[in-house]
Formats: sequence, C-alpha cells, structure tokens
Amino acid sequence: MKKRILIPEEISSHLINNLSADFSIDYQPKFTAKEILEVIGNYNIVIVRSKTKITSEIINAGKNLELICRAGTGVDNIDVEAATRRGIPVMNTPGGNTIAATEHTMALILSLCRHVPQANISLKSGKWERSKFNGTELYGKTIGIIGLGKIGREVALRAKSFGMSVIGYDPLISKEVADQFEVELCDYEKLISSSDIITLHIPLTDDTKNIISASTINKLKDGVKIINCARGGLVDEKAVLDGLNSGKISGAAFDVYTEEPPKNLELINHPKVVATPHLGASTEEAQEKIAIQLTEQIKAWLYNGKLEGCVNAINLKYINDEKVKPFLELAEKIGIIHSQILKGNFVKVMLNCYGSFLSKYLYVIKAAYLKGLIQNLASPPINYINSILIASEMGLSVEEKILPADKIYSTLFSATVVTNSESLTISGTVMLNNNSLITAIGDYHSEIKPEGNLLLYYNQDKPGVLSKVSAVLASFNINIAGLSLSRLGKGLDAMTIINTDEVVEQNVINELMKVEEIRKIYSIRFS
Repeated sequence: MKKRILIPEEISSHLINNLSADFSIDYQPKFTAKEILEVIGNYNIVIVRSKTKITSEIINAGKNLELICRAGTGVDNIDVEAATRRGIPVMNTPGGNTIAATEHTMALILSLCRHVPQANISLKSGKWERSKFNGTELYGKTIGIIGLGKIGREVALRAKSFGMSVIGYDPLISKEVADQFEVELCDYEKLISSSDIITLHIPLTDDTKNIISASTINKLKDGVKIINCARGGLVDEKAVLDGLNSGKISGAAFDVYTEEPPKNLELINHPKVVATPHLGASTEEAQEKIAIQLTEQIKAWLYNGKLEGCVNAINLKYINDEKVKPFLELAEKIGIIHSQILKGNFVKVMLNCYGSFLSKYLYVIKAAYLKGLIQNLASPPINYINSILIASEMGLSVEEKILPADKIYSTLFSATVVTNSESLTISGTVMLNNNSLITAIGDYHSEIKPEGNLLLYYNQDKPGVLSKVSAVLASFNINIAGLSLSRLGKGLDAMTIINTDEVVEQNVINELMKVEEIRKIYSIRFS
C-alpha cells in the first residue's frame, strides 16, 4: 500500500505530479487547522509551505505520521521540538528560493528608488506627473547588507553591477570570504550610519528581532531607504512609519510583516512605501527547484532510508542515548556561551576532545557545538545536521583533535574561538551523575552548571565585591542559584560566575557596572 501524503495548502503542481506515482496524495489547499487535526492520523507524510502551522497538537495527533516536509527554507511554522520528541524527521529545502528572493529584493530596491508603483498608478489614473516622481540612482550609492548568507551574497553581486559600494555586517563571515564577493565587512554601527540603502537577509531570533528599531533609526543616515524581504519582525514597523513621517527615512519596501496578512494599513498605504504580499519565493523557477529537491529527498527517504535536508535527524539518533546526550548538551551550551560573550567576527574554532569515549562521537559533538555557536546568527535554522555545513559556508575554519584523557577529568571537551579581536577557550565535562560542569573559562578554573541563566563578570580581587553584586541583584529581585569564584592571585584579576533564576537584563548590567572593581560583565541565556 502506498504511503499517504496530506498537502493542506496551495503548492506547486510540479511537486504533486512528481510524487503522484509513488504516493497517495490528498491535496486540500483550503484545509483549516481544525480540519488538519481531525484527519492527520490517517497520513504518513504532511507537506506544507509557510501558511500552515504544524503544531505540537497536530504532531501528537498524527499517530501514523513519519515525515514532516516544508517546501521552502524556514521551519518556524513547524514545532520541530515536538516532532523530535515523537521521532518524526522534519525536512526542508534550503537554497531553492535563493535567486527568487535575491531578484525580488532588487526589484523592490529599484521600485523604491524610481517610484515605479506610484508612477504606474498615477499614469493609469489619467495623470502625467513626471516631476512628482523624480527618482534616485543606485550608481555611487552605498548599500548595507545585514546578513551575508546565500541571498545576501547574491544581492551584493547584483548591487556591484549597478556600480554601488557594498558594505556588509555578519558576525559569522570572515574578511576573506567577504573579499570574495567584494563586500567591505564592517560592524553594525558603521553599516547603519553609512548606508544609503539597507537590506536585511537574516533569520528572526531573539537577538535579531527589531534589529531596526527606534533607537537604530536615530543613528541612520538622513534619507536612508530600508528593504525587508527576509522575515517579519526584524523591523519595528511603527518606528519605520515614524521615520517615514519625519523624513529621516526617504522610503521603505516590505515583502514580509510582523503579522501576515498585515493589519498595519497605515504603513502599507504610506506614499513612500512599496509593499508586496510575501512574494520572495513566488517564481515558477523557484517553486520548480523546490519541487524537484523535495521530491528527491522524500524518495531517498522512502527507498533508501536517507534523511537529506532534515533539521533534526542526528538529534533523533542520539537524543535518547543517555551516554552521549549530556555531552551534546554540554558542547552546545559552550557554543552558546562563546556566541554571547565574544566580540568581533569569528575566524577560527579549535575543538579538543580528551578521552577515548569522546573520540567516538567527535562529529556529532562538533555539530552540537557549532549549533550553539551560530544558531542565533545564521540562516536557515541551525541544527545538528546543517551546523557544520553552514559554518563552512560562512568561512569559519574548524579544527578538531582527539587527545589523551585529561589529568583531572577522564572525559573533557574544550573549545577555543578566535575572532578578529580576541580569543577564548572554554572547557567542560559531564560528571558520573550526568551533570554538566564548565571547568574553565580562559585562565580561570570554574565549577558551574551551564543551565538557566548565567551572570559572568571579571573584577579586581578585593574584599566585598561579591556582596556589592549580591545587593544589586537582590534590589532587582534576582535570586542566586549557584556560584563559582576564581582568581589569578590575591589582589589580581578574578572571575565570578553566578547562576540566576531570572534573566539579568541590561538595566541590571548597567547598575552592576557602577561597582568600581568590575571590568567586564556578561549576561548569558541558554533558552
């Protein structure tokens, strides 16, 4: 009997035609979430684009569900964690819409600079308003690209062909990689203050949400133009509207919105805004590429047991292995710590696994570490399957070594990251009770569990510093759950790591920096 596929939204006919010989396909493009929930138990595979949300409720109701497929890149409309718990692979098709999204970005930039939509409407209404639509040339202008992944790089190449100066911001890209695309790598502050046009090509994460905000707009070049073809939520839409009304922003173009369909019609209808209904991947060619790629992946799964393009496959293999799982979690958390305290662009990573046990799992430990390091900085969504590949594409050099057991710990994982401005080594182990410990950060020994929230600070070793810090935390009702102290010598530099029950927000950091002995301080979140 053929396996059954449910497709509950509009999708390319190429995909249906390519799969119809091998599967029983039920194409229901108008299905509601309630209707999906009622029938999902009858299907082995579900295929969606971006509209349909595959929730944990739907996944848990899918008693026969074996595979969840996203015909596109992002999987934010699929509860991947719930699928992983059920042992269901989640498959996507990264790269299929790169050219389509790139060309749509350029179409919006040109439309914005030459007022094409507005002039078209004016002429069709019987008017001849040439002077009203005086445009702006791209030649000689500076375009700032936030995010230099596949789409950002393709935009850079096309911008260069228009004679533009191209600058880019991406913490994962090395200067050598940026040079290949003739992009001047710079920090975020320089990009937003120097660009005539800013275009975004990054994923939506806690770190990138509202990356263009009211405070950012105050630092922008007067008359800047902003384009968002990436993800809704990267731009504070109200702040952009205020910037358009004040004249700080001369134009904006949107293909994606915080809420879709958008309800902020004041922004959509603004005379200086060009808006399209999430068309970045909507080309015949892109949909055909995605259809071909997804067909090949599904058939490889069916006939050869291969899990290509899966965002949770390796995780599925090891997630229930009680011996390996704690080390994967440790490696990922060390990567998260590195990502949140290091400054500059990542250049090189060196991973050391001490002991014979870890040598067997070096590849997946490497994948787990890189997932933690780059998961909030890269697109598509980073997981154990694609973290190594994405890191490589970003030009991040990764070296790994298997070494004899450490003198103190029989199994030890150590990671060193070199940026263009600093380097830092963090080590950790898993104890017999499966509790993880960070054993060293740089030259400082520690014994702290990497869980919840961490407050890490460096200070001059003097009596009373901890009590001052504790007092500040208490004043903000932040509870201390754990503590590790280390120093280089009496009266010299010291490091303190504190587990806190609550996140230490920036306003608390600002207050703590008033403690004169503290030199640097970091708030680290693992969620």
